[in-house]
Parts: sequence; structure tokens; C-alpha cells
Amino acid sequence: VVLNADDEQAIKIQFNRSQLTVTKAWLLERLTGEFTLLWQPNFEYERALAIGQRGAGVSELAQMLNQLYAAGSYPSDVFDEELRQKVRRFQQDNQLTVDGIAGAKTLVRLQSLTGKNSLQLRGTKS
Repeated sequence: VVLNADDEQAIKIQFNRSQLTVTKAWLLERLTGEFTLLWQPNFEYERALAIGQRGAGVSELAQMLNQLYAAGSYPSDVFDEELRQKVRRFQQDNQLTVDGIAGAKTLVRLQSLTGKNSLQLRGTKS
């Protein structure tokens, strides 16, 4: 969804190829601040990733952090102290809770910034 304000009163709402123009007052009456986030991790996600864990999720986490910070190190599948420090740096840089644990909020933000969003919604014709 893209919002675009041409002037003080008219706002264009664009979703895929559909577009609707509404007044600012109409939109503000309907914005509640509530939303639903649809997220699909790039790996099998059962719980937050933390020090001592190993597997594909840890490897994907390391790869995304290396991509974001242009690090040349080979992504390991072991969540060690070095990876924990990278997670902490990322959390600090993105105003997240700095705990060195890659939970859902950290992973959603990381996937978004690295372009690793894998969830695709497709409409059906009725």
C-alpha cells in the first residue's frame, strides 16, 4: 500500500494496480493505528535464535547481517559470541531491544532491510 499526498486535502491510496483518492479527513477518521503484520521467515522458525544454537536459521541470520554490514566473513551455522555482537549492533542501530537474541522483531526488520522478504500475496479474481 502506498499513500501519496498531492496537496493538503487529497490523498491517493495505491494497492497493486488499484488506486483510490480520498480526503485527508476521511483517512484520519479511519486510521486506528492497529495493523496486522504478515511475516514468513526464510527458514524454519520455531523460536528466537540465541547463543549456542546451530542450524540453517543461524546461518541465514549470519548471512543477512554480513550482507547488511558488508562483512566478508563466512556465515557459520553456530550462534557464537561474534554473531551475538553483530545482532546486538543491528538491534542498537534499529532501535530494537538490545539483547543479542534474534527474535521475531529483529528478524522481520533484518529481512526487510536486506530484501529477504519471502512472503508474497497474490489476489484471486472473483
